[in-house]
Amino acid sequence: MIYHILFTLLIQGLFAQLNTTINSYDPNLGVFIGEFPNPSDASVKGRVYVINETALQIVNFSYNGKAPDLYFWLDRGLNPTKDGLKIPSFEFGITPLGAYENAERVVLLLPGLHKLNGFRSISLFCLRYEHNFGTVVIPEGVIIPKPQFLTSELHGSRYNVGSGPILIVDRRTIKVFGFTFEGDKAPDGYFFVGRGPNVAHDAGIKIPIRGRDTPELITAMNERYRGGQDITLDLPAEYDINHIDWLSVYCYKFRVDFGHVAVTNVSLRIPPYVPPQKSVNNVELSAIHGWRVNSLLGTESRRNFTFQLGPPGGKRGYQHMARARPPKYVWYVNGYLADIYLKRGVTYKFM
Repeated sequence: MIYHILFTLLIQGLFAQLNTTINSYDPNLGVFIGEFPNPSDASVKGRVYVINETALQIVNFSYNGKAPDLYFWLDRGLNPTKDGLKIPSFEFGITPLGAYENAERVVLLLPGLHKLNGFRSISLFCLRYEHNFGTVVIPEGVIIPKPQFLTSELHGSRYNVGSGPILIVDRRTIKVFGFTFEGDKAPDGYFFVGRGPNVAHDAGIKIPIRGRDTPELITAMNERYRGGQDITLDLPAEYDINHIDWLSVYCYKFRVDFGHVAVTNVSLRIPPYVPPQKSVNNVELSAIHGWRVNSLLGTESRRNFTFQLGPPGGKRGYQHMARARPPKYVWYVNGYLADIYLKRGVTYKFM
């Protein structure tokens, strides 16, 4: 019994040591880059993980809320300065931070077009008195989890099933660009993921389309998709991207695979799934009907892109799409405030 306890403690200690290795990847949290010190005057603690190139999260974060004018702060140096970048929080927006008590996760999104590889440290910085309440240095060789495109696209012989590129956004999110499907003609049709060499009724499950379905209520696609709409799919925990072999458009009524794509060669460092965060800004923005989010897919027939500077569109435009304060001007592409996705091997003209 004593030997069993000692062995268990040894394994637990080894596991803890592995979890605190700088640049180690945790599939549920991201890449660990360090832990905040615990200054006696602010009771700061928390473990910092990189989610992707524009997002961080702090796990089990505490701060007593007593410091004046305190912010999450990125800097290009090893210590915070006034030349650094203030990071808004979901909990307090751009206002000074209040208290946190062992928060399970605090998610931080870099504002604007900033990316993490342009910075060397993240801190808790009092701007008024230029006082540092704790810094985690971002390692020079940090391996940042990145989304990944599948090597194939959806193709089917029935009901015009097809798509543009398919992006693995994180472990539980798939984005299908340029989706086509004659759902108004098919008996029924669902997005369907599963395991094994072949698409089979008993080898997978239906998955919801974000903004259309819920995990509890997934309905058949009975409308026509003409390729101008991108689809975001949410995977359940037990069928995350590392535990599926294919994605199908599937007819449940007759157990027919209308078209599928293999999910293979997925990186072992895909960004972790982060649950949606409630924001002080989102409460206000949720009541606003924002502009439609457009994605322009570069194809053989769409090779020319025209860029123009224009107004950000207030709360319905850039701010609603990016959940960030807009600059004075933003780029429009072919008349749209849009994302662009290009194919390899095709020559494009940008004007």
